[in-house]
Amino acid sequence: MQTKIKIAFSFFLFVLAQNSFGQLASIGFSVGPTYCVPIIKKTFCIANFNRYHTYSDVALTIFGQYNVKNRKRTLAILFDFGVSGRGSTVRQPVTLASYSNYDSTITYSYKNNKYQNQFTYLDNSVLAKYYIYVNKVRVYGTAGIYYSLLLSGRKFIVDEYYDSYGDADPTRTHAKFTDNLRVQYKKSDLGFAVGLGVEYGRVALDYRYSIGLLNIYKSPETAKIHTSFSTIKLMITMFRIKK
Repeated sequence: MQTKIKIAFSFFLFVLAQNSFGQLASIGFSVGPTYCVPIIKKTFCIANFNRYHTYSDVALTIFGQYNVKNRKRTLAILFDFGVSGRGSTVRQPVTLASYSNYDSTITYSYKNNKYQNQFTYLDNSVLAKYYIYVNKVRVYGTAGIYYSLLLSGRKFIVDEYYDSYGDADPTRTHAKFTDNLRVQYKKSDLGFAVGLGVEYGRVALDYRYSIGLLNIYKSPETAKIHTSFSTIKLMITMFRIKK
C-alpha cells in the first residue's frame, strides 16, 4: 500500500511540475555509489563495544527536472525516484577463552567480530536546484528533503568468533547471511539532502549528502540510529520536453 501511495505521489508531482513550473522539463536516470556511516547515539552499555564504519553500495534512480520560468533559467525543481543500497560495517571487539584438554589451561585471545548490515531502500527526493554558474558547463547546488521506504534488510557475517574448548583456536563463522534486520528497523526514513554538481549538455556529475531526522532503530533503549550517507551519481538526461 505504501509503495502505491509513493508512486501516485510521484506521478502527481510530475503532472504538477509539467503544468506549473517552467518551460522545459527533462527526464533521465542516474547511477553511482553510496557511502554510508550511520549516526549512533548509544544508550545501553553493551552497545558501546560496537564500532560502525563506512559501508559502500550503489544507487539507481529515475529523475525529473522542471525549470522554473525566469530570465536566466537558474532555478529548477529536481525529483528523484529509485532504489539505493546503504547500511554499515560493524566491528565488535570480543575476548575469547580456549580451554586445553592437554594441560587444563585457559588461553585468552582478542578478536574482532565483523558484520555488514545491508539495507535496500526505495527513495523519493524533492530538491530545489539553483544554477550558480550558467554556461556550456553549468555548476549548481541542491537542497531539499528525502523520504525512504525500507524494502529489505539483512545481516551478513564477515567473521564471527566463539569460545573454543579442547582446541587451540577459536571457533569461526565466515561469510554467512543471518538475521532479517527488517524486524529491528523501522520501515520509513525522512531527512534533509544537500548537494553540488556539474552539468554539461545531457550529462551531469552529482554529489549529494543526506542526513536522517528520524531514529530508524526500533529499540531506542539500546541505541538510537540516524541515517547518514553520500552519493556520487552520473546523471544522464534521456528526454527533454518543451512546454
